[in-house]
Amino acid sequence: MKRHPQTDRNFEKYYCPTVGCPTVSAPLSQVEDLVLQGLKKFLYDLEMQQPEQPDFTTEQNALKNIDSRLAEQRKRLTKTFELVEDGIYTREAFLQRQSEINAEISRLQTAREELQRKLDAHTAELSARENAAPQIRYVLDVYDRKSAPAERSALLKQVIDRIDYHKTTKQRWSAENDLSVTIHPKISARK
Repeated sequence: MKRHPQTDRNFEKYYCPTVGCPTVSAPLSQVEDLVLQGLKKFLYDLEMQQPEQPDFTTEQNALKNIDSRLAEQRKRLTKTFELVEDGIYTREAFLQRQSEINAEISRLQTAREELQRKLDAHTAELSARENAAPQIRYVLDVYDRKSAPAERSALLKQVIDRIDYHKTTKQRWSAENDLSVTIHPKISARK
């Protein structure tokens, strides 16, 4: 969607520049009102939710388990070196055993990194959720004071990932208005 000034009628509108697109243009003021209402509703829902106290004990226990298994595999690798030095393992047996142990170490390290990445993502989301309400409130408070479209757009981009716009009925020929927007905030409100 693009913003298009209408100087002859003295109002701006949003329109789709794609030829043949079934999406119909709408006045800028209507779209802005719907976006701001959506943000207010999201803020209300966010503030009304009881803050979740996440339980990461399962993930932390899994990390401890992986760490202990990694330590065990590293001890086994050291033991294979000792067994080859003592003459118990042949060179071929040593290389095969070393390859098996290194493969297991690599698999465990990959699993550990994936689990750590998930924990970090959950922590980042919790932090974003804690900071979201004040940030959205700030955007709503300051939005009307900004007159330049670029400033308003920059404000909205601080808290909104994307907005889905839908309108297929031309109001000029019909009293029906099917204008709707779906706001996708940078964080999601989980229930």
